[in-house]
Amino acid sequence: MFVRICRYRVLPEMLDKHLEIQRRASEIYRRYLPEKPAYFQSHEDPCEWVEIHPFLDEAACRESSERINREPEILDLWQEFQAMLDPSSPPVMEEFTERRPGDAYDA
Repeated sequence: MFVRICRYRVLPEMLDKHLEIQRRASEIYRRYLPEKPAYFQSHEDPCEWVEIHPFLDEAACRESSERINREPEILDLWQEFQAMLDPSSPPVMEEFTERRPGDAYDA
């Protein structure tokens, strides 16, 4: 399994709009992703969010991302999303490959 994790901070006045954008984006993601993304809001700070996007492997992630990014509506939602982020806290995107005991390590 391969996961893409996005951490970001939404401006306080944009929390409701953020949920609406994620709802609309999820409708599009459903057409292209085998697993739906999960969204997590911090208990300590409701403006802090984490998204987890699971994929079978890294190639599936790249392929799905390329198809999604060709959707005009996603490009519009991305612009709206960018406008609601806290400029003092840049978003962070990380990618991880699942490793199990006994797996070979490929550096």
